[in-house]
Amino acid sequence: MIAIGFQKTALIFMMMVESFLIGIIGVLGGLGISYSVIYYFYKNPIIVTGQMAETYNSMGFEPKIMFGINPEIFFGPAFTVFVIFLLVSLYQIFFVANIKVAKSIKS
Repeated sequence: MIAIGFQKTALIFMMMVESFLIGIIGVLGGLGISYSVIYYFYKNPIIVTGQMAETYNSMGFEPKIMFGINPEIFFGPAFTVFVIFLLVSLYQIFFVANIKVAKSIKS
């Protein structure tokens, strides 16, 4: 796009916005899917049977695998994934900022 006269700053801004939107969509999609799966298991815990259930009972535990829906469980990893995504996006921005116009015209 630089070869046809598009400004580098406009291209960098466009890439930043696109990367940000892709990151937000990915994080929100992941939050939605993971929360719905965990909420299902919160309402319907996994019942442990057989020898493992006997072991649970002998230790004084109920033979169920319970799930929690504390929001901190979801938002911490989501924030970490978003920060990693932003750091990876910086590579694209530096690549576009350092591209030579003559080289982009040839290719």
